[in-house]
Amino acid sequence: MTPAQLQQLGGRTLEGAEAEKLRAQLPGLPAALLSLLVNRPLVGAKISVDPAAERSGLGVEMQWMTPSQMEDEATEAYPGIVAVPRGYVPIGICLEGSGDPYFFRVKDGAVVRIPHDAAAENDLDESRIELVAESVDQLLEAAE
Repeated sequence: MTPAQLQQLGGRTLEGAEAEKLRAQLPGLPAALLSLLVNRPLVGAKISVDPAAERSGLGVEMQWMTPSQMEDEATEAYPGIVAVPRGYVPIGICLEGSGDPYFFRVKDGAVVRIPHDAAAENDLDESRIELVAESVDQLLEAAE
């Protein structure tokens, strides 16, 4: 997906002050992800991927989170509360009805979906995490 296509899908880039605030609010935010958000119009973009074109086989209908939505998922909601300390950064809202959020996996840059019921008060069943794409670039390449 080109920057122009992402903008047509509602995407925008992070502005300087907004990026600094997000970095302060999410101390585990990797530089690579922040760079993507500053340089590509991802924030707010609605992305669709056919089930046959993504790793979980379920398809993707997501909207890239705003910085405040990322912070809310990380600090106020499950699975974010238990996923963030384990190296997952919230990036997307499910638009299909399940509400299962999408995350950037810090250790390898993969995009994953974490079902709500994979999270408990102090635990995350990582065996239930669904790999969607090996990277943000791969997700965008598969997007319609």
